[in-house]
Amino acid sequence: MKIQIRSSAKYSFIIFLCVSLVFLSGCETLRRKFTRKSKSEKENVEEVVYEPKEYPVQIMSNEDMYRNYYTFWRGWHQELVEVLSEGQNHKKQVECVTEIVNNLNKMKALLVPAAQEGLQGQIQKLVPIKDEIIAGRSNATNFYTMKMQLESIQTKVTKDYAAKKVKNYIIR
Repeated sequence: MKIQIRSSAKYSFIIFLCVSLVFLSGCETLRRKFTRKSKSEKENVEEVVYEPKEYPVQIMSNEDMYRNYYTFWRGWHQELVEVLSEGQNHKKQVECVTEIVNNLNKMKALLVPAAQEGLQGQIQKLVPIKDEIIAGRSNATNFYTMKMQLESIQTKVTKDYAAKKVKNYIIR
C-alpha cells in the first residue's frame, strides 16, 4: 500500500519542520529573555530618604484674611444659588450653605464689635435657610423663596461688608 502525499502538503510539512527546529533549538537571547531573573541579579535600588523641609510661616494680615474669607463666601454663595433647585445634589447644597455660614462667621470675627452686629443679622437670616436645606424637605416653591432670600442677603453683604468698605473696621 502506497500513500500518496500531495506536493503542497509535502512542502508545508517541510516548512513546518524547519520553523519548529529553529524555534526549538533555541537562541541564547530568546532563552535569556524568557527565563526569570533571580532577585540578586536585579539592580540595587537606592533607598530614598525623605528629609522634611521646614518652610517659613507666612503670616497674613487680618485685612488679607478678611479679603480671602469674603472671596470664599462670594464663591460658595454663588454656587448655592446655582444648585438650589429641586432634584439637585443635596450634599452639595448642604456643603455650600455650611461654608457660607462658616466664612461669614470668620469675617465677623475679624471685625470690631460695632461692625459685627450687621453681619450677625445676615448670619441669623441664613440659619433658617441652612436648617431647611439640611432637613431636605423643600419643594420648588421653597427653593424659589430661598433664592430670593439669598439674593437679598448677598446684596446686603456685598453692599455693606465688601473688603474695601470695612477696611477701617477690621481688627489690626
